[in-house]
Amino acid sequence: MLVLKDEYDVIHNFMLLDAHTHLKINKLEGLVPSEFVRKFSSIVKDVAIDIKKNEKDYRFRFPWDLTDRPTDYYDYCQKDAYSIVHPGEDLRGVLDKYMGFDFIITFSANLTSSLPRDYRSANSKIREALIEKSPDDNAPHNNFRFIGFGRLDPNHSDALDAFDNAFQLGLRGLKLHPKEENFEIVGERMEEILTKAAHYNIPVIFHTQEGMAERVKEVVDNTIKSLVDTDKIQMVPRLKVILGHAPWNGVGNNGLYKILSHPNIFGEISTLRPESFAEFFSNSKSQIKYEGILESNNIFEQDWEKVEESYFRYYGYNNFNYWSSKLLFGSDTPYPPSHSVPQLIKHLFSKEFVGNATDIKNILGISALRLIPPIAKSNIQEEKEQASTSLKHHPTQLTQLKKDSKALGMDPLIDVFPCARISGAVFSFLKEGRTESWLFRSLFSPNKPMNMVIPNPHDLSDSSILTATSTLTQCIEMSLQED
Repeated sequence: MLVLKDEYDVIHNFMLLDAHTHLKINKLEGLVPSEFVRKFSSIVKDVAIDIKKNEKDYRFRFPWDLTDRPTDYYDYCQKDAYSIVHPGEDLRGVLDKYMGFDFIITFSANLTSSLPRDYRSANSKIREALIEKSPDDNAPHNNFRFIGFGRLDPNHSDALDAFDNAFQLGLRGLKLHPKEENFEIVGERMEEILTKAAHYNIPVIFHTQEGMAERVKEVVDNTIKSLVDTDKIQMVPRLKVILGHAPWNGVGNNGLYKILSHPNIFGEISTLRPESFAEFFSNSKSQIKYEGILESNNIFEQDWEKVEESYFRYYGYNNFNYWSSKLLFGSDTPYPPSHSVPQLIKHLFSKEFVGNATDIKNILGISALRLIPPIAKSNIQEEKEQASTSLKHHPTQLTQLKKDSKALGMDPLIDVFPCARISGAVFSFLKEGRTESWLFRSLFSPNKPMNMVIPNPHDLSDSSILTATSTLTQCIEMSLQED
């Protein structure tokens, strides 16, 4: 999290998410979770220091003092994870102690075995690596900061089974590497995988480089046609495909920006070099068009009003910031593209960046969070007894919940208007054999009491909500009003 003030002394909460990293398992390349936390905390502090020293070069300022206090890994990932959305009254203390990346999407590096490859064991180890032990009682807890993705080789005979296995493990996305696994991007097998991804509502990130973006768009359009032809148009917005290393497809390639205008395709921007920052973002702003929704193959034959509203509601798109909502910050840590991370973050906050505060927030994390499926479950049976507005938040509330139950995960809630931000989070727990989800409102919500905590009465993973006419946040807001 990086909190800055603009020239009018308005506080902006910039949530940070890295959408492309590799977690170390066994001898595969990558970093372990604690190394990620230390590295990213150092990067964010360096950015803050540079902004503080060279305010004339930036559109925002960092007015708080920083200390050299080292980041406590367990504390950062577990004990005070709710500080992402609810820093409490001691804002300066939280900023000093918890500066770093709020979320990290991670998956394994490429296996060294011969082709085709079976990633099921590697996926299981990714899941295991993201379960932490409390230093107090050695109890296992899910790591809220890390979002695990699975991998698979489409050429493997059990590829679809590996996909099911990754989903059952609780991994929340899929990474595919056409070059490393030497598979055809366009074909029936890939359409099967993308259809399953739409069914599970999870994003798929492709490694891409020269020429691959066009083939990814082709298979996306073919999959959409198949869904439409089989009367499954409600699943079309759930198809979420990310071009990994999108700038490798050509910063000056006009076709790349047309592809990124496609409502189902997003661009992760690792490999973007410092000398290309200005050109890439300028081209993105001028060429990634909201009208791309209306130009996409196999969608235009449908009811336009219905299709546009479906995409708008699902992703929270708007004309003004559509271009930045299609871009995802990523580093490719620990590989060389990650070396330019500090320069890229500083460029986004500098006076040279072509976008506004919402565009920065989209790129640095909100765009990626839109794509991650929620895991929170409802308390429908206990709704009448538990949905009470009399419950108040206090500093030990989350800690106590975690002591009394098993922490399953956290789902940030996103507002996109008037400014992109995290407005709260739903924490999920397994208690006495049932799932309970509790809604924590954010300090940065001007319309709700700072300390309000109520159970979430909605099943956020249910498809009827995901395809309804209201956004996830609107569903929560309606439930608050009803109570």
